[in-house]
Amino acid sequence: MTDQHIPDLGAGGGREVERLIFFSDAVMAIAMTLLVIDLKLPESLGAMTSDADLRAALDGLGPRFLSVLLSFAVIAIWWNGHNRIFRNLERADGALVVLNLVFLGAIAFLPFPTALIGRYVDRPSAVVLYAATNLVAGSALLAMRWHADRRGFVEVESGIERRRRLATAAIAPIAFGLTIPMAFVDASLAALAWMLLVPAGIAVRWWFERAERRGTAAAAERVPETASVSREAAAPSPAGAPGSGPPSGPAGSA
Repeated sequence: MTDQHIPDLGAGGGREVERLIFFSDAVMAIAMTLLVIDLKLPESLGAMTSDADLRAALDGLGPRFLSVLLSFAVIAIWWNGHNRIFRNLERADGALVVLNLVFLGAIAFLPFPTALIGRYVDRPSAVVLYAATNLVAGSALLAMRWHADRRGFVEVESGIERRRRLATAAIAPIAFGLTIPMAFVDASLAALAWMLLVPAGIAVRWWFERAERRGTAAAAERVPETASVSREAAAPSPAGAPGSGPPSGPAGSA
């Protein structure tokens, strides 16, 4: 299907885009809330006779607390990336809506694999399901970014800024995709690798900002050189210099 057969939505304004934003924010907020459903009081709470028993029971819930914190941070990353796309979106089309629904479907499903890794973080199947869910979400978000840029749905950006946004959006799906085969070797190590998402994102942004600063400095250095060449070309030639015309006046007519 070509771009000509994909109708634009919200051509009369940004109401359709606003509806997409409100709906997406609601789904992600609900998913964040559902994460804590798996956190329940220990079943043996009534049989505990000392504070030491309570601490031991809470220690047993440690992996579940960590899985909830991890997924909360991951959804926050997805929300931030989604917001970066949609806050500059001028219009949308059916393909973008479908990609957004795929993204939201993965987000809505995330509480289930979160509960799994809270109990079985050392099992490859649990880690693979969690990574695959986020791989789908990240790939859909990356596809939305690429589609919006390609169709001209966002404001015109510089080339390096566009590459920076695409590279930043690609970090998470690549990272989650790489941990899928890693989980069959060491599931716990694959789960720990997810902690590198934030440092990797910071490193990519730093690299592009450094490249942009270097490009700006190089352009600023070329401006004086160009101005100097222009001034030399515009300067009048001295009398008698090679290439100058014959002198005017009586001497020239003799």
